[in-house]
Amino acid sequence: MVCAYFSRALHHPEWVLCCLIIGCAIGSPAQSLPQATPNSPSESDAPAASNIPQVLYDRYIRVNVPAGWQEKRSWELGEDRSLPLYNPMNESVVFVWGFDRPVYRHGYIESLATGDRLSRRLEMDLSLWSAEASRYYAMVSGGFMVKTSTHTVTMGPSLKPGQVRYLGKLKLGHADLDVVEYVSAAKVDHAFAAKYKMSPELVGSQAQILFGQATFGHATHGYTLVACRFTSQPEDTNWVRLLLENIELVGKREREKAAAAERTRDALSHATAVIEDRRYAPAMAQLHAVLQQDPQNDNALMLQGEALLYEHKLAEAEKSLRQAISINQNNDRAHFLLGAVLWEEKKHDQARAEWNLVQQISPLYPQIEQVLLQKRAQHPVAATEKEP
Repeated sequence: MVCAYFSRALHHPEWVLCCLIIGCAIGSPAQSLPQATPNSPSESDAPAASNIPQVLYDRYIRVNVPAGWQEKRSWELGEDRSLPLYNPMNESVVFVWGFDRPVYRHGYIESLATGDRLSRRLEMDLSLWSAEASRYYAMVSGGFMVKTSTHTVTMGPSLKPGQVRYLGKLKLGHADLDVVEYVSAAKVDHAFAAKYKMSPELVGSQAQILFGQATFGHATHGYTLVACRFTSQPEDTNWVRLLLENIELVGKREREKAAAAERTRDALSHATAVIEDRRYAPAMAQLHAVLQQDPQNDNALMLQGEALLYEHKLAEAEKSLRQAISINQNNDRAHFLLGAVLWEEKKHDQARAEWNLVQQISPLYPQIEQVLLQKRAQHPVAATEKEP
């Protein structure tokens, strides 16, 4: 049977103490975005994303994903409703969440820069995020110790931005974005970059985070934004402009499609929890219902493969996971699980190849290094066998 190690690797992230300590100083507000300046990290070695334009929905917003950005599908399996997007070219992440009523009161975003709230601490509830998404949030947020409780994960109080500024209300597409920016005073050193698997070009860069809320004209609908990256040009915020300009309010004709997309995410998140509870039959029934409506849903196929793996139905699990990967070759969790299946089938070199792909796609995937080290110790690579 599959050892409990794989289950722990999927469901129980280990929290980390960052070594980057950030100083505090408040900068002046700015009302417009400066001209774009290119960032230059090396291109990811992960499998290339499809060139077919992608459209994402939650209940209230439509995202036309521009070239260079990709949906982080495996991050959507928790209860959090944000859409996570990743750009491997500059190693940036953006989380957007649509609403029908503003989440933050008028003036709140501006108060983050004009008051001392961010100079003291920043708290975010990460308890519902998938393991790697939580770690990425931790990474980009600078220097702090993560403390967990039953309901919240607090990042602070040592998160002290080097510069905080209110960017004002920016017109982006059909929305007005009220946004604050903060940039770390300290810079990434070699030790920090190595620890978090960052591109060598990012040594000497600073953490830049945008936090805001957008509304569509006079409507009450809009979205929240958290955008994060490391950069040597922290004065540039246009790296995220094209993505934000492609976020639209869901039109009347697409409301049912948007609602269905959210229902599907809810169903898959529930199936994830049911699988974790080892109730595989009801999980499979729920996944079958999703696949009846959306046969190309790689997350549903991936979860189906996971349940089959835990039931030790290896041939069926392999088939389902390979289907998921054929649809979305960047689904890191599908590659991880396929590695587990192949290992159980005694295909050790193929399993390691899958786990190496996981490292390329998501360098911070929970415990992937420990998995590889453990499996290499159990089955060393033979002299005639090429390590992928």
